Amino acid sequence: MTPTTVVNIAWSGPYYRRTRWRDLPAAELRPELAATRRREAAVGLGACPRTAMIKQL
Repeated sequence: MTPTTVVNIAWSGPYYRRTRWRDLPAAELRPELAATRRREAAVGLGACPRTAMIKQL
């Protein structure tokens, strides 16, 4: 699973990090997820700092 989320809102990025998710560097994004990030930015979701996260199950 690789959700995208706001970096600095308590119930978002910090919550995921506390539950053992980690930020996924841009260099590690699959092409499909990179396209999702571009679509998010195009509709204005890039106004707040966002990240993709990953958790090994």
